[in-house]
Amino acid sequence: MANWAQNKEMNVDAVIQQGCRIKKKKDYNKPMIGYDHSYSSRLNDLNIFSDFRRLLWFTGVHFRRCFSSSVWERDDWGLHCRGKKLRVGLRALSNMHSKISAGLAEICNGESDNGQALLRTALKVNESVVATQHHRQIPNLLAIMTLLRTDGRDRDYNTLTNPLSAHALEYLPSCDPRREVIPVLPRLPMDKEGGLYIAFDSFCRHAWMSAVDGDPLKAYYSYNQASFTSFYAGEFYNFFRKKQTHETQQTPRNADQGLGEESHEAFMI
Repeated sequence: MANWAQNKEMNVDAVIQQGCRIKKKKDYNKPMIGYDHSYSSRLNDLNIFSDFRRLLWFTGVHFRRCFSSSVWERDDWGLHCRGKKLRVGLRALSNMHSKISAGLAEICNGESDNGQALLRTALKVNESVVATQHHRQIPNLLAIMTLLRTDGRDRDYNTLTNPLSAHALEYLPSCDPRREVIPVLPRLPMDKEGGLYIAFDSFCRHAWMSAVDGDPLKAYYSYNQASFTSFYAGEFYNFFRKKQTHETQQTPRNADQGLGEESHEAFMI
């Protein structure tokens, strides 16, 4: 696998380059969310600023709580959040995201009936989506909302978001900080550049990398748990930013050694 990766030409397109905005690798003590004109004007609105600050605060509480209570414990390979129950929740989120993306693509290609059928199936919010404690839950829900809003699907957006708050109160324990987080998500404005989403994704990645000790490659894979980013590039590719070609080519070798040669996890890396 490592040899195969070494022989592939490495290209990074402009979208990914634009998304890679981490300040300095390994410097997790400095702020990860910098000034960005694409969404700064929105945060001048005190209501939006208050909601976004509330989202960050309670998300941080949720992250600390899950780490301290070993909900996000590591397995024998040193990977976090790989337990069966958490993976079931991630699968539910991924299926929702994939069906919505496929439905929007069908509509765009003129297959409105097929697209609407996919959207109706995908937008049925269930307990698996709301109750899962997987660390990708909140970023993925916000990504899905941003996808619908930027595509002009306001009706479908409301179909998704209206039940979320009620389900959060129904399925989540009274002490769960996500009871405060989930109702805030639909109130955030969505723009085509995904500015607030990218800022939130940066915050979550910073919180994750600050809390996870050990091999940074395993911490990186544990957060993403996917082969490619499914929405805005954000900081998905920051692990490879500013690395020399030989350093990037060494990554799959390290994955083979640390995650098991020809394992699913090594193949994703």
